[in-house]
Amino acid sequence: MALLFDEKTLETLKSLLHCPPEEVDGLIYREEVPETIGYILNLKRENELLGERVRKIEKKLLSKNMERDSLYDLTSEAFLNFHPETIVMLLRNIVMGQIGILKIIIFRRRNGEVEILDARGAGTSDRDSLASRIVKLSEGVTTASRSLEPDEEMVKEGFKDFFYFSSSTHGLGLLLGKKISGEDLLEEDAEFLSTVLKQALLMVDNIDLYRSNLEKEKMERELMIAQTIQGRMLPLPENEYCRIQPLSASSYEVGGDFYDYVEGPNSLFISVGDVSGKGLSAALVMASAQATIRAMVKDYDGPLEEMMERINSLLLSVTRTEMYCTLFLLEVRPKEREIRWFNAGHPSALLLRDGAEVRELADGSFFLGLFDTFSGSAGSLPFRRGDKILLFTDGVSEFEIDGREIGLEGLKDLFLRFGDDVEAIRDYLYSHFQGERLKDDFTLLSVTLS
Repeated sequence: MALLFDEKTLETLKSLLHCPPEEVDGLIYREEVPETIGYILNLKRENELLGERVRKIEKKLLSKNMERDSLYDLTSEAFLNFHPETIVMLLRNIVMGQIGILKIIIFRRRNGEVEILDARGAGTSDRDSLASRIVKLSEGVTTASRSLEPDEEMVKEGFKDFFYFSSSTHGLGLLLGKKISGEDLLEEDAEFLSTVLKQALLMVDNIDLYRSNLEKEKMERELMIAQTIQGRMLPLPENEYCRIQPLSASSYEVGGDFYDYVEGPNSLFISVGDVSGKGLSAALVMASAQATIRAMVKDYDGPLEEMMERINSLLLSVTRTEMYCTLFLLEVRPKEREIRWFNAGHPSALLLRDGAEVRELADGSFFLGLFDTFSGSAGSLPFRRGDKILLFTDGVSEFEIDGREIGLEGLKDLFLRFGDDVEAIRDYLYSHFQGERLKDDFTLLSVTLS
């Protein structure tokens, strides 16, 4: 059915149709507006309100699409190259390009310190001062937040908004200037930035964890190789002159303690040594020292003093300046029924005779591999059948019981009590051990002469 209007009504309708929505409500119910025109104007108002809602939904949808694309870019870059620097660059481009902000600082907080990762449009601000102020502002913050307000100095430098998010290990944050349009950040802008920042932090955390695992796996492989090499270099104590009972434990996966025995032309050489330091570097120097000593004594049948001088010279050529070696070298001469020894800066060995008397074997000199000149005097003594000799490193004599080192006197008491049973000595000490890791490498070696 067609509607017919007179000229006056038609003009009124045309003017009202061009009214802003907020003015229509006051016009619809005016007496001069026919009911049909009021109905049409009401439809117009509802359509415009619906259009406004549609535009808001479209804007929010666009924001969500931007957020999705940004998160996808961050995740893709993280899996492609595993570089935190790329994540930071991408975060900067997202904030500057999609939010329209030209002044931005991206920072990372770790171990109580702030590192400025990127700064654009920030002029010549004092980064150290800025970092210290960021530390104060971000203290105790554990969630993504825009509630933090830039301090007065930051505001003077043109910063308006502060976003920060922290994980269990560190935090990532943004200092932002004004939008290019001059407008404040909208609610959806803030939500977008918080989401992207949280995702960027997660990606950086994952990259750090991945790199840490790679380093750990690499170190574990190196330690496995070093343990295998070191295990092969600690010999099986089998010979016809005496019974040898060795025992060794490292404070790290590999250590700097070593023991060895080598048969010479007319004697048996038994050594216990200790390289300065711990871990892989000490183990490598230990390997060099042990190989040097083994090569020297294998065909040697002369004075111990001369042999030690030659060992010192060889060690000087293969070790770094800050590395050195202590060594106790025992020579058993079965035909002469004599023992000789040289102590190069090492704890004195102990001789137990008849189960009642303990004597220190201390003759010698200072460390090996430290000085060009080397001198000292060897000790010698006739031995009896059943004599027991205990060689050890300082990890044994400096072992603590109730906060005090047992010392040489304490070890003498244990030697008298347990004799050449090094496992019994170790078990006694370990029964008083407190802590998760030995403070030093631990080596015991007993020799019972036949």
